[in-house]
Amino acid sequence: MITFFTHCRAFEGEFADIQECAIESWKSLPHSQVILMGDDSVKEAAKQLNVEHVLISGYNEYGTALVNAMFKAGESRARHPLCCEISSDIVITITGNRALRTIMEIDKPFVIGQRWDVTPGEAESAKKHAPSAVDYFIYRRGTLGEIPPFAVGRTAYDQWLVWAAQERWGLQTIDATEDIFAVHINHGYPEYGSKEKMRQSEEREQNIRLAHNTGCHRWYGTNDTRFVLQKGKVIERANLSDG
Repeated sequence: MITFFTHCRAFEGEFADIQECAIESWKSLPHSQVILMGDDSVKEAAKQLNVEHVLISGYNEYGTALVNAMFKAGESRARHPLCCEISSDIVITITGNRALRTIMEIDKPFVIGQRWDVTPGEAESAKKHAPSAVDYFIYRRGTLGEIPPFAVGRTAYDQWLVWAAQERWGLQTIDATEDIFAVHINHGYPEYGSKEKMRQSEEREQNIRLAHNTGCHRWYGTNDTRFVLQKGKVIERANLSDG
């Protein structure tokens, strides 16, 4: 029914458990295909989890995977017309089978949603993240246009994708926050030591420049979609009632 693909961090330390938990949630959906990308530890984990592994050709000078290369590799191995690029630390639950069936009936869907941030072992810490952060993108294979060489996990590219889907590619942007429950498992940033330092990095600055150079001058998030998915039905955002 749907192909999930992602670029993983090495399956070491906290990321081994976090990513395994996320991947198992994707596998639990009927007829799902899961494709992992990453180093030898990811290849071994894919084997143990009984999912697929594929190499990608695009990395920047810091050794970070590139978003355009990831989408290309994922689509090249996808067995299903419906694809989902997703962050490797996102656990998802889809409310009822109707949600996916509804998405499949749309010619050019581009489905996103807000996430909940949770610290392992502290369920009461769950907090809904801002609409600007997008961690999964469900779309029909072959409907996306050209994507710049953004660095994976360094912000900006997720908002750019929402902007491009709506303003460039003519896709039907849909906020599925109510029907797709996405949980982000909080973690550290070993590449930079902290999230704050990552946000000050040259990689993030490069992502922002790439976005601006293509004409995207403001960040698009879930609140900018033209449609909303609620209880398996797609509703124009303009027609939503306040209640």
